[in-house]
This record gives sequence, C-alpha cells and structure tokens, in this order.
Amino acid sequence: MDNTLYEINKHKFNILSLANKLINTYEINQEISINNEIKKETEFLLSLLNIKNSSMMNQMAMNNMNFFNPMMNPNFVNNNNQFQQMIQQQLMQIQQMLLQPPMNQQMENIQKIEDKITVKFRKDRAEPIPVKCSLNNSISDIIKKYRKYSLDNEPEEKFIFNAKALSPSLTVAEAGLTNNSNIFVVETNGLRGG
Repeated sequence: MDNTLYEINKHKFNILSLANKLINTYEINQEISINNEIKKETEFLLSLLNIKNSSMMNQMAMNNMNFFNPMMNPNFVNNNNQFQQMIQQQLMQIQQMLLQPPMNQQMENIQKIEDKITVKFRKDRAEPIPVKCSLNNSISDIIKKYRKYSLDNEPEEKFIFNAKALSPSLTVAEAGLTNNSNIFVVETNGLRGG
C-alpha cells in the first residue's frame, strides 16, 4: 500500500507540473503534447486511486468483521482484556496514519529537483532564449545569464512577465516564475515614461 501511495503522490505532482507547463505554453503543438501527457497521468492516477479505494474497503471490511463479531477469534470471548487491547491497537494505527506527512522523503527529493526550472526570454520575433535557473536565483542573476547567452547588452531594456516589469531584486520564486515562463525583453528607448 505504501508503494501505491507513493505512486499516487508522484502522479499528482506530475499533473501539477504539467498543468503549470500548459499555463505557460503558447505554442499549439506543445499545448497538445502537454494535454496528452496530462491525460495519461490522470488515467494512471485513476487506476491507482481505484486500487487504493479497493484496498481500503477490504481493510475496513476485515476490521468491521473482527470488531463486530468477536466470535471470529475465540480468545475475545474468553478475555475482554484482549478485546480492549485490539481496539487500542487499531486506534493507534489510525492515529499513526493520520500523523504521517502527506509526502515522504522521496517526494521532497522530487520537489528539490523541481526547484530547478527553465525560463524563456523572448525578444522581438527571434527564437526564445532558454535560461536554466533555481527558484532562489535573483532576477538580476537570470538577466545576466540571458545577456551572456544572447550577447544582448542593450542597457535600455525592460524585462516583462505577466504584463509587469520584473524587479531585479526579487527571486525567481518571488516573481512568480515557473518552469517555461516567458519573459519578454522590450527596448525602452523612445518610449515615454519608460
């Protein structure tokens, strides 16, 4: 059952990542491809949830049979103390299940991998320039990487995300950038109030 729970959490996380990718994608072929991946992930997730549901129903049926029918175990009839111990053990098991964190260490490791993202700098109609970064990098750091890769050193440029100029002092996470986010590079010379 532990492996099933891990797989369920993994597919949930994959669906979340793909949904973020889909939100930040504007090319129709990529949108179709990501949508197909989401369909596959949800089909896997549905089958795993059915397995989990079936397993839980079987476990509940067994627990109810033993709980409501002490005759299933002759020792219960002769010893009320054992019956009370069984109830305490079941309560402790339920308590342990409730206290377990929703994601285990492996899911945290997946999250650390996801802290690494790629953002795309777009200028005019040229091919986008992908820049790999961490969610903890500052905006000024990723702009420096963009300038290094693109050889674009125009001082009169603004970097726009979600229709707002990016503040160089923010981190990638604080600015709300996610994997495959588009940052538009706009020349400001000649613009009023720029």
